[in-house]
Amino acid sequence: MSERDFTKDPKYRSYNEVPYAFEEGNRVVKHTGDYFFRGIVLARFRKRSGVPRYNVENDDGVIHVFNHDQLELDDTE
Repeated sequence: MSERDFTKDPKYRSYNEVPYAFEEGNRVVKHTGDYFFRGIVLARFRKRSGVPRYNVENDDGVIHVFNHDQLELDDTE
């Protein structure tokens, strides 16, 4: 289990118990999928199901919503 893979940890009975992986203001990068995205966490919230999500804004002002598995802390700054 990766450090960020909270949802597969058996000690959490529901998504509402899963801790947030990132704080508002953290610089992060999207490291999975077909495109690269670097930005700052503007907000963190939970879907109605309880799953954590993050609003991330890049330097161009584009905002995307990501889950914790798609993001990692940006250590380039």
